[in-house]
Amino acid sequence: MKRVTLKVDGQTVPLKPAYTTIVRNNPKNTFTGWYADLSNVRPGVEHRFELKLPKLAEGEFQGLFPDTVEAEYTSEVAATQ
Repeated sequence: MKRVTLKVDGQTVPLKPAYTTIVRNNPKNTFTGWYADLSNVRPGVEHRFELKLPKLAEGEFQGLFPDTVEAEYTSEVAATQ
């Protein structure tokens, strides 16, 4: 699997692979991305997310998708070398 790391406000957050099914030893499992528990991130405060990814094909990065939170959008996404 690809090496991916996430930092929130400079602190590394553990990532776990996410699949479309609960039974991980099922050969029909489909890897869908990475999961991070961000329940300690405080609401109402600006946060900085740093995501380190391997080289991706154009359009392969689809974004960060927090679940069970109010929608928030940004136009500040930047790739670094």
